[in-house]
Amino acid sequence: MTYPPDDGSFPGPPGGGPFPGRPGQPHPGPRPQPGSPGRPHPGPEPAGGFPGQPGQPPGGRPPHGPGHPRVPPAQPGYGAHGGTPPLPPVAGHPAQPGPRRRPRRGLVVGGAAAAVLLAASLGVVVWNIADGRPYAGLPDCGRLLPAEVVDSVPGTESPRAEGEYTTVEDDGTAYLAEAGVLGYLNCSVGNVDGFPLHVTASLFEYEDGGEAVERFHGELEDQLRDRELGHHEEEQDQTAVLLDWRPVSAGDTGYAVLFEGDGHTDGDAYGSAVFVTVNVGVTVSYTVGGGDGVGEAEALDFLADFAGRVERQLSREGERA
Repeated sequence: MTYPPDDGSFPGPPGGGPFPGRPGQPHPGPRPQPGSPGRPHPGPEPAGGFPGQPGQPPGGRPPHGPGHPRVPPAQPGYGAHGGTPPLPPVAGHPAQPGPRRRPRRGLVVGGAAAAVLLAASLGVVVWNIADGRPYAGLPDCGRLLPAEVVDSVPGTESPRAEGEYTTVEDDGTAYLAEAGVLGYLNCSVGNVDGFPLHVTASLFEYEDGGEAVERFHGELEDQLRDRELGHHEEEQDQTAVLLDWRPVSAGDTGYAVLFEGDGHTDGDAYGSAVFVTVNVGVTVSYTVGGGDGVGEAEALDFLADFAGRVERQLSREGERA
């Protein structure tokens, strides 16, 4: 199992400033450990720009978003079925321009469309439309990822979810607070044989008129536009090969991506799904192991489906403002 060199470039976002969470990197152990978001213990201070993804696990680089070209692309972790969950997504600097942005679900409703679009153009998120009430708190890993949800993870038997929520204040990461992140939930899913899947949810400020999460929305939409144009960040450093990707229906905006050949994981391929729902950004990271019997199409289908399961469970169990 190898680790990328610590060149101090991280963190730095499903990308100058960090952003939407490229999935994080698990540490060698099976049990998630709280770490300073966006950086390992110990680790370099963020190199400016938007916060990296919170919850960087100790002993390994955290996930990074589009804003960090020098850090390996969206990888949940090092080593097959790693244990430390990825960092939560955080908005960063958009990449190259692309096609027209996808409309955000819940922002345009009936005759109020014009007013909502005007509000959006002014950087205002209208929270109270449809299911848009912001989240004030996140459920714990057991409630977000109960047995009926994690039983769908391929290649695992009787998996369980472990992890905890960390506030930015507790972690002392000022750059995350400046990005509007209140805290993040890191969960690892697996059993005694390993933890092939990680889920990280970042709770963004909701009393700022939606400014912080609006940046996150915009970053994900920019990434989607780039992918539709065939520009995939995972291939920028020519160390990884994109296998497939697709938009996902989970949340307001999001996508799933699958790649291989980055040299940092022991699995056959690595996949991640990133989406944002109201003021919560979620990353799902999955290492495809050689013995799992999971093909490329199946892995991508699983990620898209699992992201939807997480969103629905969050809607049921999350605390609304």
